[in-house]
Amino acid sequence: MDIGDHHFWWLGRNARMEGLIMIDQLKDYFRLPSPKELAAKELAEAQRKLLDALTSQEYAKRMADYHSDRIKRLTTYLKDES
Repeated sequence: MDIGDHHFWWLGRNARMEGLIMIDQLKDYFRLPSPKELAAKELAEAQRKLLDALTSQEYAKRMADYHSDRIKRLTTYLKDES
């Protein structure tokens, strides 16, 4: 028996191997990420936040242009009506 197989004595060899694979997957899931993995995740998050900020900036500029044009139009209208 391999180390760790004693927990699966009642299963066949294939089921024991699948059980060990599942345990390895759980260990991988709960392990702490490496500094390199953390840095890559943080970089991806920073890129998403930059994209969001640029989108907001573009929207704000367009809204400012809209309001500026609206003010010009209304000012011209009021001058022409007087």
